[in-house]
Formats: sequence, structure tokens, C-alpha cells
Amino acid sequence: MKVWQDGQGGNTPVTAAELNRIEAALAAGPDRVCDGFDRGVGTRRIVSSMAKALTGVGVSEHLVVGDSMSSFYNGTTFDFANSWHRKLKARLIARGYPDGGTGLVATNEAGGGRDPRWAFTGTADITSNVYVALGTAVSTATFTSDTAGTIIDLVYSNAGGSFSVKVDGAAAVPVVATGALTIGTYTVTGLANTTHTIVVTATSGSAIICAAQVRNAAGVRFSSLGKFGLSAAGFLGDGGFVKSIVTAAMPNPDVLHLAIGANDLIGGQTAAATVTRVQTIRNLWPNADVILYAQPITENNELSDAAYVVYTDGLRALAETLVCPLVDWNLRYGGAASITGMGFVGADGVHPNALGQLDMGNAAYEGLMLAALA
Repeated sequence: MKVWQDGQGGNTPVTAAELNRIEAALAAGPDRVCDGFDRGVGTRRIVSSMAKALTGVGVSEHLVVGDSMSSFYNGTTFDFANSWHRKLKARLIARGYPDGGTGLVATNEAGGGRDPRWAFTGTADITSNVYVALGTAVSTATFTSDTAGTIIDLVYSNAGGSFSVKVDGAAAVPVVATGALTIGTYTVTGLANTTHTIVVTATSGSAIICAAQVRNAAGVRFSSLGKFGLSAAGFLGDGGFVKSIVTAAMPNPDVLHLAIGANDLIGGQTAAATVTRVQTIRNLWPNADVILYAQPITENNELSDAAYVVYTDGLRALAETLVCPLVDWNLRYGGAASITGMGFVGADGVHPNALGQLDMGNAAYEGLMLAALA
């Protein structure tokens, strides 16, 4: 296990005194390197899928499970384009990895935000976390991709009403919901390798639309279906049907990025119970490799440095057990006061801003590449 902790990626430097304090804390801490990770024991699928993606012969499919720090909320509004995992993907593409597509983009985000690639007309219930219910016939949901691809997927609930799908202005194709409490996917292949527009029109009842993507058969692809306020306990309890949607739509990702747990602690859950839940989430995708993330805490997010270290120590022990990488954002920034002093925190004093997300993406990139080249 390796913990990525040092380097500021060219961003705002901290003072010499603060660097000395952080280095002293690191020197006093436990050993943070596990030889098993160096041998690639917990990173074989990362290595193989990233190699296939780089050479254009396969895809490296990444799933992000997180909360508002991954969706992401910047303290004032949702700023999806600047989320850390999209910055991570951008660095991979700049390195030469082909773009595998948009990844699954949820139709909705709890807290009133939604990805700007989605637009709605008519009666659309947007209060139901990560999905949208098109309340009446002729209500529409439109997804416009910003990434080229030859395949489209539309994820929906069979418990809702039926609808039609029109791709790039072609004739509408009816999709009949079965009425079962299951998640369905409507897929179109063989499209021109360009951006695409998907228009969904409710035809009966209340069509429940969960997500869409435009993808290619090769490259790196990131999907994030985390949401504002999500906790590990809430995910496992299937709040907003997030777990049902994501496990059905992404049954076999190559790499699982787990950046969750802070909201459990803020809500009064113990560090030990939260770590156990994180491991339970990891086990939902037993064939995937996993990267764990210790989220950065700030001065106003209701957790003390001392209390949070108990949790991050638990995450570190879990990473040792799983023989997987741990990207410790909190250790990178040296705690609540340090990240705030770096100018990485948004207007609400809780959530990282775009600059903070950029640096989080840099750290994630460095950690992923350490694993991919292990």
C-alpha cells in the first residue's frame, strides 16, 4: 500500500513553518508503504486495463462512489466540469490515453443541481436524488454529450412508465418499461464517432430516467453516481436507489474509487463502523481493483483533526488488508487549517473549490499512475 501525500503539483505553496509541521507529523506516523502494493498484488486489474486503454485495444472502466466532494459542490453551486475525477481523466488523456467516453452521467443531483449536459421540458420531478421522473406524457429529458463515441447507453427504471428514445434526430424508438423493480439499459451501437444527442420522451405513466453515456470500445472512462450528502451508510441503505442503479448499470468496473465516509462521521457514526461500511461497498465489486481516498476536512465541516485521524488510520489499515492504494488528501494538505490557508476551500468553508479539486485530481492521478506502473 502506498499513500500519496507529498507535492503540491505546482499549486499555492504553504509556508516553511507549515511544511515543517507537516513533515514532523509524517515522521512521527506509522509506516505507510506495504511491499504487497509494490508487487502489484492489489493492482493487477488497474495495470492490465490501463495498458489496454493506452494502446487502444480495450477500455479501463472507472467508477467513483462519493459525496458532494465528488459530484462536486464548490460551496456555492455544483461545478461538475471541475470535479477531481474529471481533472484526473483530463490528465490521463493529456498523457496519451484515448478518451473512452463520457461515463455514466446521472440525470439529477440531490441538493438542486444537475449536470449541464442534461436538460428537461414539461413536468420533471427532480427531487428524487440521482434520477428524474418525467411526470406526464410528452415531458422530455435530453442528454447532449461533450465527448465523441460510437455507442450510447440510457439507464432507466422498469418501475416507471414507458418512453421513446430519439438519437441525433433519428426516428423515435419505443421502450416499454416492464413494471418490475429493476434497472434497464437501452443501448445503441454502430454510431458515427462524434458527439450525440439523446432525447427521451415520456409516453405513459411517469418514466424514470437514471443516467446516460456516450462511449467508445477503448480508452479511459469515468462514471460518478455519487451525490450531495451521501454517506456510506446511506449508500448501503440504497437511499435514492443509488446502490441499485450503480450496481446494475456498472456490474464490472475495472477500478473502483471510494471517496466516502466523511458524512458518516459528521452524522455521529464511529470511525470503525464507517471503515467497515467502506469495505462492504468495496465488496460489491469483488473483481475490481480499488483505490481508497481519505477526503480532506476543513475548518467548518464539524470534524476535528484528531477525530478524523482515527478514521484515516482505519482507512490505512483497510488499505493494508486489501493491499490497495490509499490517496490521503487530508494528509496531503496537513489538516483543516492548512487546506483553508492554501485557498483550496469554497465560499461555505466546507467544500473544496475548483483549485482544490484540481489539486485533488493531481493527487489522484499520481496515485493511479503509481498503481498502473507498479
